[in-house]
Amino acid sequence: MATVSEGLAALQGVDDAHGAGFTLHNLGEAYLGANDPAAALDAFNESLAIRLDTGNPWGEARTRLGLGKALLGLGRIEDAIARCDQARELFQDHGTPVDTANVALVTAAAHTAIGDIATARKTLFEATWLLGPDHQRLAQQLEAALDTLGTA
Repeated sequence: MATVSEGLAALQGVDDAHGAGFTLHNLGEAYLGANDPAAALDAFNESLAIRLDTGNPWGEARTRLGLGKALLGLGRIEDAIARCDQARELFQDHGTPVDTANVALVTAAAHTAIGDIATARKTLFEATWLLGPDHQRLAQQLEAALDTLGTA
């Protein structure tokens, strides 16, 4: 897998800032998949800078969620929650219920990591309600996460 610096070098001269932001975001997701949250954090930070420059609020929200996932993987729980909160706020204006529910999965995991099960359950319950019957697969993931938390 390419390093973040190799990815940035490959993007030199590319006259498509939106595409570069998207590519760096996807590189961050690939690093998360390879269990390298530190490299993911670097890629997401580069992506976020571009997305802020290009005025892409949906892309910004996705990348802030990616940052939340990377920070969670690094054990920086409070920072992860803050990035997820930023993503959720942006998605409420520029996304779909599915986007917001995906944020809830990460936010709930962060709250669970610090032992705040009540907030994790509330976050998942609200996201399940928001999805309604149209998004069964994600709703099932949220309900499964709720089941693992028990009754707190």
